[in-house]
Amino acid sequence: MSEEIALDASAYLNALFEISARGEEIRGRLSLATRWLVPEFFDLECLNYCRKSEPGPSREAKIDLVARGLQNSLIDRVETYEFLPRIIQLLANVTAFDAAYVVTAEAYEVPLITSDRRLSRSLGPRCNFMVF
Repeated sequence: MSEEIALDASAYLNALFEISARGEEIRGRLSLATRWLVPEFFDLECLNYCRKSEPGPSREAKIDLVARGLQNSLIDRVETYEFLPRIIQLLANVTAFDAAYVVTAEAYEVPLITSDRRLSRSLGPRCNFMVF
């Protein structure tokens, strides 16, 4: 069975770094998917999360883990330029970055895997959410 998902950085980073039942649950869900659809800026958003960590060996380890993880062959980066009209429609209720995740899920008719409860409750998105 082929199953595609849209994935946002919040869920991906929790899957990488969270040592908890939630982290395990996200990792389990991701392992079921055959393709992870993400907006083209996904890599930068993930690396920026690491940049915000305290400088030192721990931050360097996070950057290394994220960089290695981004080489995962399941990740399929989607250009969002063609979705700008829909992204603009969503701006009243969500950030442009969140809107790009939403329209990726909408365009491919797949669920959006996220850890952002606020996004999943916002008005406007027409995709299904799986919130962890």
